[in-house]
Amino acid sequence: MSGSLLLLPPQKRKLAMPGIDFMTGFRSPAAAPIASPFVMELGSTVVNLVDTNSAFAVANSMFGVVGTPGANGDGFLSNAALARKAGRALLVCFAQHLGQIPLMGWQVTGTLGNTGIDIGADFANSTSFRAKNGTSAPATETVTSAHHVYVACVMRGTGGFTLVRNGSWGPYLLAWPFHTVSGDAYAKVKYGASSGFGLGYLASIDLSLYDARWGSDYGWATNRIATTANGETTTSLAEAVIEHTITAQTGVTQEIMVRRVDDNNCWIIRMAPPGTDTIKLIEKSGGVETERDSDAVTFVNATQYRVVVTMTASSIRNTVDLSAKNSYSSASIQKTETGVKVSHAGTELVCWPRRMELPLAIERMLRVA
Repeated sequence: MSGSLLLLPPQKRKLAMPGIDFMTGFRSPAAAPIASPFVMELGSTVVNLVDTNSAFAVANSMFGVVGTPGANGDGFLSNAALARKAGRALLVCFAQHLGQIPLMGWQVTGTLGNTGIDIGADFANSTSFRAKNGTSAPATETVTSAHHVYVACVMRGTGGFTLVRNGSWGPYLLAWPFHTVSGDAYAKVKYGASSGFGLGYLASIDLSLYDARWGSDYGWATNRIATTANGETTTSLAEAVIEHTITAQTGVTQEIMVRRVDDNNCWIIRMAPPGTDTIKLIEKSGGVETERDSDAVTFVNATQYRVVVTMTASSIRNTVDLSAKNSYSSASIQKTETGVKVSHAGTELVCWPRRMELPLAIERMLRVA
């Protein structure tokens, strides 16, 4: 009609955004059995679905188990390895994870088995989330099934991060910084054949296109000293993940001081020399030392070890290579101090923030996927 304005109903639009390998918010209902490869909403990377028992279905924007339990080892696997690139992230929402014990992450082999993960995560049980490298679990975070669990496994050029958040918004906790893994990798999310399984979204996205910090191996580091000297000092955040590679020496006790005001007021990770083979967490206040935890560790002369210290509020824990050692949850003094000191020369003294954020554009996109 001449002079009239024709109003059309609003349409949902998919915004074209760069850097998406694949992404789905499971918006399209699908009854079991679901065909493989799985139809993603965005991205060109093909993702296969293994469903031995025809147990998986999509309903109410959720991928999960219906009827017959799934087979251990079933799940999603990209049909090809994706290029190793700083910032490439595998992002998964485990929806009130219902006791499920899945395994997810980047791995260099194209299988859905229980091994091969180099930047990954799983659940030991309904409240224990673990960073995983192969079969090792160097870090554990407490979660609750009252909220969704959001996981990000992020590549670096060499190394990567496993991050976790227990709730819809806010920063992620850095569970573990990986430092040696390299090479192209497959994306994997594997069902654990337990009591439940629900995914709210699944995506692989290049975060570096939205925040340059993700595009550099040390873009998120608050401080980094590649080669340290005896007595080297730096600063971290009060809540931080600090790593330092030491070389064990016969007859030499080595220390990392954190939350340090000075040598008389700090927390100390004290590593006894080979033959004594202990690692201790020491509280030092006014020059008085109090041992808070001690653990056995085998140090071999002239051998390098990567020591990682994680500090959150009143909690301090440490790990040697991929083995968790000291842990203390009542570290009430000097919680806001930021000094760091190493007693002996080493390499890669790196201070990471304990909390990291995904780009806001990615967070918003995943919620409307």
